[in-house]
Amino acid sequence: IADILSMIPFTAAMRTVISELLPEDNIYWEKASFVYGYDDSTTLKFIIEKLIKCKRYVTAINIIGRSQCEKELNPNKLCKLLKMAGAEESLGEDIIDNYEVQQLIGWLQKQENVPLDILSDIEFIYLPILDDTSEIKPKALRTRLSQDANYFCSIIELYYKRKSASRPLQKLSDALNERLFNILFEFSIVPGTDWNGKFDESKFRDWMSTVTKWSKENDRYEVTMHTVGSGLSYSNPKGNGLPLEVIIRELNKPENDELRCGYLIGMRNQRGMHYVDHEGKPEIELSKKFIRLSDEAERMGYSRYSGVLRSISDEYKREAAHNIQKCKAENQEE
Repeated sequence: IADILSMIPFTAAMRTVISELLPEDNIYWEKASFVYGYDDSTTLKFIIEKLIKCKRYVTAINIIGRSQCEKELNPNKLCKLLKMAGAEESLGEDIIDNYEVQQLIGWLQKQENVPLDILSDIEFIYLPILDDTSEIKPKALRTRLSQDANYFCSIIELYYKRKSASRPLQKLSDALNERLFNILFEFSIVPGTDWNGKFDESKFRDWMSTVTKWSKENDRYEVTMHTVGSGLSYSNPKGNGLPLEVIIRELNKPENDELRCGYLIGMRNQRGMHYVDHEGKPEIELSKKFIRLSDEAERMGYSRYSGVLRSISDEYKREAAHNIQKCKAENQEE
């Protein structure tokens, strides 16, 4: 009955009448299959309610994603259902439709009354499908990590053991381990940045102070600073090609060797996969770029930060020489 109802173009009024004729028996709702979505909220809400009672959370989410009633749904109830579909055992053989979930999360991101912590928890659950290929990105999760220092520290604490400890306090599931890995090893977040991408200098300083203090007290200073430093490498440059001065000042502090180390790693990783030019031209240009930035930082009085940029320049210079030498050796073999 449900499949027939979804296939025929009934009017909303007709759907409402027919939905009242659908079985109340749980056995029916445990077995019924659904291929299409619905275009009126009355029928949709009726079916979703029945599926939730049967713990068919995945089926319910797939139907909502294929329907055209988003504006009439309660965002908080949808958040709750997405959590159940992603974190609890769902009955039935249906597999979650990644595209539909992405679209539902994208819709939730546009709603003003969804709390940041709730939406970020949902994005954390579905993080494996909100990757670089996805149209929808984990915006709430990134914002929460950038704004909430304590939340960031909780992620570090969950993934990394204390430096002095021989083993972690708890063994993580593969699924949780994968999500934490994705967050921390590709960390590209600049603290103090809000939902709209606006940077707040005072929030940045408060965030850094809280995280630095926590990491020292909890014996996770090096890994924390490496992660944070990597994020700082993604700071949008100003007209002179350098980050905001408050970020440069943080990186230039005498005690921040580990932060500078993380920044260096982040700058290296940003290049990603690239074509190897046997004449070393791209590397030579990058070397020139970073020596220019280094000179500018030195002129501004930030010698330690300048040294990081100079080491990046030297690294690209060595890579260019290596590629040129490799090309010569290959030509001689021929």
